[in-house]
Amino acid sequence: MLKATLTALAHTLSPARRAIRPERLQALTDEELADLFQRWNRRSFVADAVLREADRRDKVDEKARQKATRQARRRAKEAGLRDAYQDWVHSQYLLAEEYTRGNLLNRVGKAAGVDPYSLFSGQWSRARKYASEELVAFWGEHGRITFAEFKRRSREQAPEQAAA
Repeated sequence: MLKATLTALAHTLSPARRAIRPERLQALTDEELADLFQRWNRRSFVADAVLREADRRDKVDEKARQKATRQARRRAKEAGLRDAYQDWVHSQYLLAEEYTRGNLLNRVGKAAGVDPYSLFSGQWSRARKYASEELVAFWGEHGRITFAEFKRRSREQAPEQAAA
């Protein structure tokens, strides 16, 4: 009985058993993990532990790849929306310029040197402060939407209809 206990104790303290503790395996590089597998693959408990760690790392890598793919798709969609919004703003600017006969700014806006194009996006309070009465009337008929509103509308309907 004592011999069996001592043998079991010696077995638990063997270098192979100590090497396969999960916290130790996680600290190893991929090359070190492969080297450990090469050295101790005759022992099934070592091979199993190394393969479990390799599977865990593969799952972590796959999750990171999936996250990066989702983020790239989200950035591409956002860039597409920004481009569509800029096209819409430009068309609205041209329509407003025609509607107001070029009178887009009030006296305060002209004195401040405000770019009339900048009034078509951003905060309404700033746009209202510098816009001419004709431009405000144009927005009353045709609407003025910010990028956030354009984005919200594009989620609710097809992107080409978002500005309509």
